[in-house]
Amino acid sequence: MQSDRLDRAKQFMPFDALKGFREAIKEKEKQIENRTSMDEDNINNINNTLLKLKVGLRVKVTYYEEYRYISKVIDIKKLSFQSGKIIINNNVIYFDDLKDITILE
Repeated sequence: MQSDRLDRAKQFMPFDALKGFREAIKEKEKQIENRTSMDEDNINNINNTLLKLKVGLRVKVTYYEEYRYISKVIDIKKLSFQSGKIIINNNVIYFDDLKDITILE
């Protein structure tokens, strides 16, 4: 009898079909950063580094994506100066989104 009641009560318990989804949404909301404006020296440094880039180089980049800054070490797979982007695997980093870029030796 007790077991029947517990089984019946389980059907009325809340069900989270997307386990962890609510927590992930809350975490995303916390991580919003505003884009920072860059001074002319920083822009010139980025431009000078971009001119030295070529496929195969390993670089450390900090760029703006999805409302926050991300820093990564990447190997450049493809460059498009006409489109203003760096292509790595399935990701694209636009030159306009760069905050910092350093060529690693």
